[in-house]
Amino acid sequence: MPADKGARGRRKRDRVLVKFVQCNADVVRSVSRNVGWRCAPKGSSDWDVAWGDTAAALFREVLQAKPFQRLNHFPLMQLICRKDLLAQHLRAMQRMCGATEFNFFPDTWVFPSDSQRFWADLQQGFARQQRELPPDVAKRRAKRQRRRAIREKKAAAAAGKSQASKGVIVSSSSSSSEDELEPATFIAKPRSMARGEGIVLFQVAARDLQKQRPEAINSILDGQEKYVVQRFISKPHIIDGYKWD
Repeated sequence: MPADKGARGRRKRDRVLVKFVQCNADVVRSVSRNVGWRCAPKGSSDWDVAWGDTAAALFREVLQAKPFQRLNHFPLMQLICRKDLLAQHLRAMQRMCGATEFNFFPDTWVFPSDSQRFWADLQQGFARQQRELPPDVAKRRAKRQRRRAIREKKAAAAAGKSQASKGVIVSSSSSSSEDELEPATFIAKPRSMARGEGIVLFQVAARDLQKQRPEAINSILDGQEKYVVQRFISKPHIIDGYKWD
C-alpha cells in the first residue's frame, strides 16, 4: 500500500499545471481536464502552461517565465501571426538575406497596396511563358490573338459608341487552352481571419491583362478588408493528409 500511495503521488506531481489568466473559453478548460492537466492555484508562480485570451493578459507571466514554462500568447506575436505583416517581414528578409535563403514561401502580394506590383509580376510571368513556347505554338497563338483582336474590335463597334465610351470590352468566348498560356491560379485570404473564413480562389489568364480590373478579383479589391494573395500551391506539404501551421 505505501508503494502504491507513492506511485500515485509521483503521478500527481508529474501532471501538467496550467494557469488560466482571463481565459473565457470553456472548451479550453474542459480539454485541459480531459487530458489530465491540473489547474494551478490563483496567483501561483508554479505552473507549466499559462493560457490567456490575449497577449496583454499574460504580460506578467511573460516577464517572469522560467525556461520550462510555456504560454499560448506572447507580446507582439501579431507581427508573425497576422498574414499581411508576416508577408511584409518575409519579403524584408528576402531583401536582406537573398531570395535563395528565403524561397520557402510562394509569391505573395498584400492587396490593395501591392496591386500594381501584382499586375507587373503577372505580365513578366506570362512574357516568360511566351518566350518558352515552342516556335510553332507561339506562331499559332499569335495568329489567334490577331483574329481575336479583329473580332473584338468589330463586336465593340457593333455594340455602339455609348458602350465604347464607358470602357465596356466585349470579348469573344475563348478557353484557356486556346490561349496556349497556362492561367495563373491564386489564393486570397483576409489578413486577420482564421479557419478558412473568407478565402477566395481565382485564376487570371493572359488575356485578362488587357482589362484594368478582371471580374475574378473585383470582390477582393472592392472589400474593406486587406487581403493577402499568393500563388496557389496545388500540392502543399501536409501531415497525415492535413494542413498544418
